[in-house]
Amino acid sequence: MEFVMFEDMVGRIRRLTRFFLFSLAFVVLGWGFSGYPSFFAGMGLGLCIGYIGAIHLTKRVQYFGQAAAKGEPLPNLGTMTRLALVSLAAVMVMIYPHYFDYIGLVIGLMMPTVFAIGDAIYDQLKQEK
Repeated sequence: MEFVMFEDMVGRIRRLTRFFLFSLAFVVLGWGFSGYPSFFAGMGLGLCIGYIGAIHLTKRVQYFGQAAAKGEPLPNLGTMTRLALVSLAAVMVMIYPHYFDYIGLVIGLMMPTVFAIGDAIYDQLKQEK
């Protein structure tokens, strides 16, 4: 069962990485060719931080599952690390408001999470058929 769970997780990480790269390409194009470069810069910053947080959480969940299967003490899921990453991004937006837009940052931070939820729903519906 653990091997199947790991294979599923690897597939999800690959899809999340593919989504991240396509979204980042869209953000770079928007930053370069639109009239709102600060919005797209904030969105790119949020997308990068959100992706790093999602990958970090995935690894921590894997460690958590392995420890639970072995009956070892359960590790934490790295909430403070991800909170520190988001805080760093928020501070960057506050220090450099001419370069980054906070609305773009928030949208970028939420994109990997929304994609991961949508991917899980899609997989669940695909398995039911």
